[in-house]
Amino acid sequence: MLEAGPTCEGVNTNLLNMGTMGSFFSWHVEDSLLLSVSYLQTGASKYWFFVPKSGLPLIMRVLEEHMDPDGLQAAGGDLWTVLAEKAVLRPVTFFLDHGIRVCSHAMEIGDYVVTGYGVPHSGLNRCKNVSSAVNLACTGWLPYATEPAAQWHGKLAILTY
Repeated sequence: MLEAGPTCEGVNTNLLNMGTMGSFFSWHVEDSLLLSVSYLQTGASKYWFFVPKSGLPLIMRVLEEHMDPDGLQAAGGDLWTVLAEKAVLRPVTFFLDHGIRVCSHAMEIGDYVVTGYGVPHSGLNRCKNVSSAVNLACTGWLPYATEPAAQWHGKLAILTY
């Protein structure tokens, strides 16, 4: 089935990520609100931060209240565009200070990290490391893709074949 469809980098092909000391990936949700799976192959640990799905309304409200108006305007006034483009650079303490629950995980060599559908996440590399990642769509993803379609329409990259 995968051979019949087009190649879509990061969805049906793996992405290789090379981290350096102190490098990070900003707060974001995956394209099309897909699952993501990451595997730490070698090097130092990586710290992951997640906001549970139940915290999504609060994180969206707090980000809208504290977003640079020019940055938000550049995204067409839409915070989902900012999240989709991985342009939210806020420390975990910012969210904690605003009452948002943030979960964390220290990823070690050989660990997998799976992020849920539409779950905002971020991370930090402790030192040099190599990890790989891919986005997945399972049957459980279909309600996330279809039910709130009006809310996400035009705001996140939606894969079409």
